[in-house]
Amino acid sequence: GVGLFGLEGAQAVNSADYALAQFRFLRELLLVHGRWNYRRVALCVYYIFYKAALMVTPQFYFAFACAFSGQNFYYEWTYQVFNPLLTSCVVIAAAVLDQDVSRADALKRPELFFDGLERKYHSHAWFWKWMGEGFAHGAICYAVPLGALGAGVGLSSGEALGLFALGEYVMACVVFVAHVRVLFECANITALHVFFVVGHLVMYW
Repeated sequence: GVGLFGLEGAQAVNSADYALAQFRFLRELLLVHGRWNYRRVALCVYYIFYKAALMVTPQFYFAFACAFSGQNFYYEWTYQVFNPLLTSCVVIAAAVLDQDVSRADALKRPELFFDGLERKYHSHAWFWKWMGEGFAHGAICYAVPLGALGAGVGLSSGEALGLFALGEYVMACVVFVAHVRVLFECANITALHVFFVVGHLVMYW
């Protein structure tokens, strides 16, 4: 809740999530920061579900090719670092910095606050939209490298492209698509967004 410093002391403030010195600050807290954070949290939550679906969908389709034997398609380390190292910073930047409207516009147009009440960014429909995109993009990330490289691509050394090498090409597509997708949702892209995207891609490569 929101606590206000008053004649009764700081009792309300000590048990509140936000502390205000005057009532007039409540307007900016709700119309500006409240609305920004509503949209940011919705983006962060749905994107986390999206990238999880994006990563596991190629493994699901690969199960049909290996008769559901349980064979991994990726190296184990890529599973372990996908969330904490390869896709974490860009979604944190989006969830902290993204602003679809400026502070001045949010104060001038208080009707924008009703986006939350109207469930404009957070609903069951939005959840399934993100999940559907994750499954579809994961299928594309699986099919394109497989169609382009095939199962028996010969290397210059005379060796054939192995299973895990093909899996790493698929994972490279997954990492790239995951970053491009979140950038499409960002209303303003800063230098920090670009730094994290490039850094994640270089780290993986």
